[in-house]
Amino acid sequence: MTSVPATLRGTRHKATQTILVIAALGAILATYAPPAAAQELPPEIQIDRLMVQADRQIATGQYGAALRTLDRILELQEEYDLELPQPFWMKRAEVATGAEDYLEAMASATRYLELAGREGEHYAAALELLDEAIARMHAGAHDGDAGERAGVPVGRCGSERGG
Repeated sequence: MTSVPATLRGTRHKATQTILVIAALGAILATYAPPAAAQELPPEIQIDRLMVQADRQIATGQYGAALRTLDRILELQEEYDLELPQPFWMKRAEVATGAEDYLEAMASATRYLELAGREGEHYAAALELLDEAIARMHAGAHDGDAGERAGVPVGRCGSERGG
């Protein structure tokens, strides 16, 4: 019977440990990958799931990611001709403000106000948010610091935007 040198026995043990660690990581990553079944849910339920995801992102201060998640909801809404509840637009305006995307904040607050009118539950808050977004856009236009989302600069107000 031949004896395996001690240096090789240690290498074999490390290789086995490495394989086990890789297998464990693969199993962990597989649990975090969105299952194909989630893509097969009815669009209304996909929207509900995305709202939960956006709420989680908002809670952790990931406003850019939350805004992209809300954008995905808009894509589903358009693709399946669904109606979104009025509060969606208020949430989107708040998230866009958090992401410093003031053009999107203004557009979403305006959309909320158009849909909800003066009787809307968040009417006063929407007006305040709209005013804040306008003020920040003007401030950004004057000091060259307009908000950004995902590294893409948003437009500037007034003649600096070319309009």
